[in-house]
Amino acid sequence: MDLNQSKVNELLILLQDTNEKVEQLHRLMFKSNNPITNQESEIARKRALRLAIPVKRRR
Repeated sequence: MDLNQSKVNELLILLQDTNEKVEQLHRLMFKSNNPITNQESEIARKRALRLAIPVKRRR
């Protein structure tokens, strides 16, 4: 196996881990084992954006 192939395999494993963590977070947030719906993913996306970007407040 060449170096590129092993790097690709490494990235695929990381991606799988990330997907599993996202699913776990979703189950915690929505307290369900159902697949993510579009509405729920939109709510989660907006919440993540709100938390990630500090809002500048006018004084």
